[in-house]
Amino acid sequence: MPTRALCRSGIIFIFGFVVLFAICSVYYQVRVLQSDNLLRQFEYVKQESLQPEVVFFGDSHPAMDVRTSVMGERYFNFAFPSFNLREAYLKAQFILEHKPHVRAFVIPADDHIFSVYRAEDRNFAPMLHLVRLRDVWQVYRFRPLDALVSLATYAVPLSHPMHRQEFVRVFKKDVASLFTGESLERDLFWDDRDQLILREGKSWSDIPEGQRKESVASRVHVQLRDPLVNGKLISALERIFTLAQAHGVMVIGVRYPVVREYQDHARFMDIASVRAVLAAMPFRAILDYQQLYDDRQDLFQDEDHLNETGALLFSQRLASDLEALLR
Repeated sequence: MPTRALCRSGIIFIFGFVVLFAICSVYYQVRVLQSDNLLRQFEYVKQESLQPEVVFFGDSHPAMDVRTSVMGERYFNFAFPSFNLREAYLKAQFILEHKPHVRAFVIPADDHIFSVYRAEDRNFAPMLHLVRLRDVWQVYRFRPLDALVSLATYAVPLSHPMHRQEFVRVFKKDVASLFTGESLERDLFWDDRDQLILREGKSWSDIPEGQRKESVASRVHVQLRDPLVNGKLISALERIFTLAQAHGVMVIGVRYPVVREYQDHARFMDIASVRAVLAAMPFRAILDYQQLYDDRQDLFQDEDHLNETGALLFSQRLASDLEALLR
């Protein structure tokens, strides 16, 4: 093929790729980002009418287990699945800048709170939708390549493999809906009370024993693998305490319920080192509910999350205990 024709073909290919990528990006923006759970939470917290006194931070444990609908308007659940202490600090910073009536932060005191499972997440792109880049950089001082990846993900979401996978998932379901007439619904969604909830309720006690054992072993291996204590996440928690103390806000720790099988596996891990670090922190109190429902395994949807019935019961108990600390 002559050089000129080869160049022309190359230009056409590149142009076509750019056009296709732009179309896919617009589709992703309209179809995925506008209904994104995290971005909806960020928009919700920016409302001036929202003026909580007690704010929950953390990962899927508080996000799924805490139901503020039974706790009262003074409580706000700012937790989100997979979030770590770096993001909790940035969220706390945002809260104190915009919500002057806050009296208490509630932080997870779970055994995986400092683990590599949480520390290895170095993508700060989601937080740029809420806070300034200079604030993010205080707690995400990573290698230049990590920063570049996060910035690229924020500017062009489809540059990240995770977002491309989500794009493919949504696109496939949209195509299928053309033939089935069924609309795409998220498995995890916001209900009418702005609480994250799974569309399909489950009960741990209904799952076959063999499947439960396999699920627990896998979950514990992921969450509690060595090293269980990461210095950067300890520093992030210390930042939260410094921030809270400067504003006269108390910090309360919560160890969330898990099934008995999870606890049995966790005993073989170095959880004592995690709890020693937490015990040395200036918490107002650490409320330990890990064994709360050992005799009610039907209240769990999986090995470390409550189902809707369990979450409602737990939230009532948690509210009662928090009220005693807030008096």
